[in-house]
Amino acid sequence: MLGRITIFFLCISLFFNALSQNKSPGRPKIGLVLSGGGAKGIAHIGVLKVLEDAGIKVDYIGGTSMGSIIGGLYAIGYSPDTLAKLITGQNWMQLLTDGYPRTQLSIEEKEISEKYIATFPITQKGIEIPQGIVEGQNITNLLTRLCSQYAGINDFSKLPVPFFCVATNIENGQKVILDKGDLPAAMRASMAIPSFFTPVEIDGQLLVDGGLIDNYPVKELRERGADIIIGVSVVNSISRRENLNSFLDIIKQSVFFYGDRNFQDNIAATDIFINPDLSAFSIMDFESGDSLIAAGEQRAREFLPRLKALADSLNTISPVKSVKLNTQPLDSIFLKEIIVEGLKNVSGKLILSKLQLQVMNRIPLAELDRAVERIYGSRFFRKVVYQLVPLEDENYRVVFHITESNRGSLGVGIHYDNENEAAILLNVVLRNLLINGSKFNGDIVLGSNPRLTASYYLSRGFKPGFLVSFDVFNTDAYFYENEQATLYLRYGSMRVGAFAQTVYENNTTFGIGPEFEWTSIKDKVSLVDFGSATNTNFSIKSFFKINTFDRFVYPTKGLKITARAEFITPTYTEIIDSLITGKYLQSNLFTFEYQQAIKPWYFMVIKPRVAFGTTFSDNPHPQYEFRLGGTNPTYIENSIKFYGLKYMQKSGEAFILADLGLQSEIYRNHFLTLNLNIGSVADEVEDWFSTGSNSLKGVGFTYGYNSMIGPIEITFSGSNINKGIDTFLNIGFWLY
Repeated sequence: MLGRITIFFLCISLFFNALSQNKSPGRPKIGLVLSGGGAKGIAHIGVLKVLEDAGIKVDYIGGTSMGSIIGGLYAIGYSPDTLAKLITGQNWMQLLTDGYPRTQLSIEEKEISEKYIATFPITQKGIEIPQGIVEGQNITNLLTRLCSQYAGINDFSKLPVPFFCVATNIENGQKVILDKGDLPAAMRASMAIPSFFTPVEIDGQLLVDGGLIDNYPVKELRERGADIIIGVSVVNSISRRENLNSFLDIIKQSVFFYGDRNFQDNIAATDIFINPDLSAFSIMDFESGDSLIAAGEQRAREFLPRLKALADSLNTISPVKSVKLNTQPLDSIFLKEIIVEGLKNVSGKLILSKLQLQVMNRIPLAELDRAVERIYGSRFFRKVVYQLVPLEDENYRVVFHITESNRGSLGVGIHYDNENEAAILLNVVLRNLLINGSKFNGDIVLGSNPRLTASYYLSRGFKPGFLVSFDVFNTDAYFYENEQATLYLRYGSMRVGAFAQTVYENNTTFGIGPEFEWTSIKDKVSLVDFGSATNTNFSIKSFFKINTFDRFVYPTKGLKITARAEFITPTYTEIIDSLITGKYLQSNLFTFEYQQAIKPWYFMVIKPRVAFGTTFSDNPHPQYEFRLGGTNPTYIENSIKFYGLKYMQKSGEAFILADLGLQSEIYRNHFLTLNLNIGSVADEVEDWFSTGSNSLKGVGFTYGYNSMIGPIEITFSGSNINKGIDTFLNIGFWLY
């Protein structure tokens, strides 16, 4: 009761104070200030729910960091319930790491960028450390979509609730009040925790998290005319030693240390101060959204009588109509113009080809997000964000702000398996080398089976680009009689090719062109004198690839299709022989493989696989025969994985197989997989389904752990051909 009387007389005092200063008498203004605090800022939503229940009409909002995100969205009309659904429905891991659907990674990047345990950027000055771990691309684009209804308002005082947020100029340490300009950019700048997020440039100023200077901006609310301050702080003052348990805690302490000087003074200037107990949460507990909201609401409800008394007192002076909060993002826009800013080395034509947006058409905002993912997936860019600019007649201009990637990168990978033993992979990627928009990729595998590969390509989307490839390796090969290897060979190959290729939707590519191949087969250990043989061939090769798997290892959805056709010319010796015998030998080859991942139940992924191939030749060169067996992919193109057979155990001029995999994630990153495969390998297609040694049946059972260095797997397998159980151990990403 005493609290209600105090609040009533406070409101009356403010009313008469306005009269004494010749101000127009009216309802005292309420200012709401929301502090920063990382994930803890989600608790603000619970407090907003209670403010709504109490009937409090907020006249000004000021926020810092996460408080600027929640405050800015509330200022443009998102209800607390809608905010709760938005926050708890986000994939925070993807948002905070600038991740994106693997389907939007360009198909060549799927093949070259997902087998390294560490990468280091290469710039014009050498190897450098970036300004922040995360560019904040995904958060910026999310905020742009959520604020799309108010894209045309550059003065934040004209929003449904006037708003400002606080950032810090990292060059001079000055506080910057953001109350004009692009709202999503302002909110993103206010939450740019130094070292974690990269700074944001606005009006020539390089801005980071406002919590460095003022994590609880009460003074600015007073200056804007707020008579009564309701404040919410989701962080305490400086943490004690026992609570500094991670590098994130250290970052938070560093960010808010200086701002703490103003914190206590601002609390003293707050009329109603709400500080939820969030000691059980960290600043990165974004997955605990429901619990954080509940904690904020629980604490705010302790203030509900005072809040209701305040609302009743203000309504006594001047009643206000309640405003329904129902803002939603725009569903679509009419696209009149596209502008791309920030390009230096990459062609604007590449951007437009990947955007696939038609001007003078209505497009869904979701398609804008997919267009950004397509561009970002090319890996030519560190950051791709867009800004909506309203024009006349409800048309829009879309401005894409692009930051190009570093000049290149160095990558390191490791691998071990009990067939190929240990190996180290060194990788270099160079972008815009010789030609803008081009990419060079080089791999060196150091181990018992060394390999050097290099590719240089220019992608122009669906329009034809080109690919030049080089591949040289030396590896073990085997020939079997029954279950015993009778020939241990050293197989060497060098291939050089030049192809015209097109890429569609980042997931599909087709190419065709000439390829030169030199091969060598030499005795290593054998029961007979095999000797050695070399071949030199020239072919016209074409390939077709689709890859929509959502993950490189242990995919849960998507498909992968590879097809290859080659028209192979005879060797020089064969041409001479054909002149003598009158028989012209010609080899043609075709292979096809289809894989899919289907998740009908949350605990099970079904992975069917079908493959076949034939040489279309009476006397193919040995390197073009198909060799089935083993559980690991290899350098050799015609070596086919088949559970239950030893590596390269069965060979022939034609093969067919079907494989059914059942994959289950029994615990986070721990997988069990059962594979059942059947097939046939023969010298003639018509012998595929004959009984006897051509008929193959095998089973494999794998335990795998998806670790930081790649999958760690142990596989037990058996077949109708071999006796007993074979064991295969794999550690690390496949390097082949």
